[in-house]
Amino acid sequence: STSYTSGGIQNDAIVCSFNGNGTVNSGFGTNGQMSISNFEPKGISCRNQNKIIVFGNSDVNGVGSAAGKATLFCLDSTGNYVNTFGINGKLILDNTYSFITEIKITASGDIICMLYNATEKYLMKVLSNGTIDNTFGVNSKYILGTMPSNYLSFQLDIDNSNRIFFYQAKITFDSTRIKCLLPSGLIDLSFGVNGEIYLNLNNVYSPSVYKILGNKIFTIALNSTNTLARLKKYNLNGALDLTFGANGLKDINWNSSVGVSDIMTQPDGKILLGGTLINSSTSNSYFSLLRLKQNGDIDSTMGNFGYVSTSFAQNGDEVTSLLMQSNNKPLLAGYTKGSNTVGGLNEYFFSAARYNITTTTGIEDLSSSDNLVNIYPNPNKGTFNILQYKASKTEIEIFDILGELVYKTKTSNQKTIIDLGELTKGTYTLRATCDNINVTTKKIIIE
Repeated sequence: STSYTSGGIQNDAIVCSFNGNGTVNSGFGTNGQMSISNFEPKGISCRNQNKIIVFGNSDVNGVGSAAGKATLFCLDSTGNYVNTFGINGKLILDNTYSFITEIKITASGDIICMLYNATEKYLMKVLSNGTIDNTFGVNSKYILGTMPSNYLSFQLDIDNSNRIFFYQAKITFDSTRIKCLLPSGLIDLSFGVNGEIYLNLNNVYSPSVYKILGNKIFTIALNSTNTLARLKKYNLNGALDLTFGANGLKDINWNSSVGVSDIMTQPDGKILLGGTLINSSTSNSYFSLLRLKQNGDIDSTMGNFGYVSTSFAQNGDEVTSLLMQSNNKPLLAGYTKGSNTVGGLNEYFFSAARYNITTTTGIEDLSSSDNLVNIYPNPNKGTFNILQYKASKTEIEIFDILGELVYKTKTSNQKTIIDLGELTKGTYTLRATCDNINVTTKKIIIE
């Protein structure tokens, strides 16, 4: 998690680390925290070998505007700067007055960044060693548009082939599209029509979230009251998945106002949505986990009309993200507004809630058969071969004994070699998710 404090003349970021059970990771920084001076964070992400990327804006002039230059910081698992990244763990992407809004990290550790400055919006690629990829796009950039702009660009994502996806929409959201770039930063003309697909929201819906899950693209748009959600499911070539809902489209009415922040799938293919539920009579907001069947219907077997809610008994809860832990328990994270003010600013708390869920056996349940995914040699010093009984698009995740993600990669090969030599000796859990539906979990040992 990240937070920042205002001292009147500068902003300092605080990066916090927690164990999988919700306790503070005392081995990170000082008592689980480390600070970055003159910096306003926008977000945080992890890359392979447990490196941590914090992105935001450094206030290099020491003036409390916190809007200086788009910047990346790279930390290791103990909260120290990775000096081989950029200059002493810091990389300034744009030396003009600039902002960074989002990043995505590829399986090889390259970082795709979305930025804007006074004249343009653009994407850049940073290589895993902390240098800018000058071969990306044209002169190291893919230009999203000039400033000022009537178009918004947001929600980066990456598929198994490292293609780059993002929303682009008019400010009025009456013309929303998903665009696809090749890893080189050029338009992928094989996707949709000339590299893009239009969502056709017709001024009724506003895009909420989209995500690439396995070999499918899910999009969610909400109506003006957030009570009606329109889900679409696409294949990776940009064509609608006609097996979902009615010809790839499904309208869902929860009879409550729900802001959807993230989407995930269970091992059995059921769809989880993480969001914020708003009580129409009290205007109080709560953490909410919603579940759909594989065909898009509400799964009324979970909670109340397909959702469960959690209140932190403060003045308002807001969900920002959803993830699935190695034990197949979903975790919602976000913030809770406190009742006090500090220095004239509202008090906020980092909040997280973990849920127990039930799953059913999917079409192919890899968890029930040891010979569908094999890992060898096991144990060894860190180099493992992963062999699948058939080639499929697979996401491989490695978790430590506390349930923390320490390695992640994607593959479409029958045989994949992963190098975990930088991890400490011990027992880890490997989770392989094939085609976003079939999951196998196995223990591996690094000697």
